[in-house]
Amino acid sequence: MDKPPGVFAGLKLSEQAPDAPTPVDQKLFGSSLPSAARPVPSNSAPPPAPAVAPAPAPTATRPPHQAAEPRRDFDLADIPYRKETYLFTSDEFEALEDLKLTLRRQHDLKASKNDLARCAIQYLLEDFRRNGDRSPVIAPLKRRSSR
Repeated sequence: MDKPPGVFAGLKLSEQAPDAPTPVDQKLFGSSLPSAARPVPSNSAPPPAPAVAPAPAPTATRPPHQAAEPRRDFDLADIPYRKETYLFTSDEFEALEDLKLTLRRQHDLKASKNDLARCAIQYLLEDFRRNGDRSPVIAPLKRRSSR
């Protein structure tokens, strides 16, 4: 007895509509360039490189608390795609939930715990860039490591 064809019979996963946006989970296997910026194979010479001055090499005079890479502005509107797991105490977790509810009730702001964690990380990075060794992140980490 012959088996009936499946619902996906004849479909090729590699075929997509040329102008359809690529879902985030499909970007892993696709080109990181938008379709308009993808190079078109040709027999002509490659296009000239953009005239951009090379970034200056880091110097030894840079304070140790500054990042070696240039400062990057973060935006909560950027869609996150990296997944990490962090452990919290019950008190920390409940305080985060309380903050989320307070923001909704008193400021009419919808925020997830993930949004709050991303805001906190952005604030922490910016504070450390500005204050270095005087940053509030230093003291709790020193207390923890001295135990």
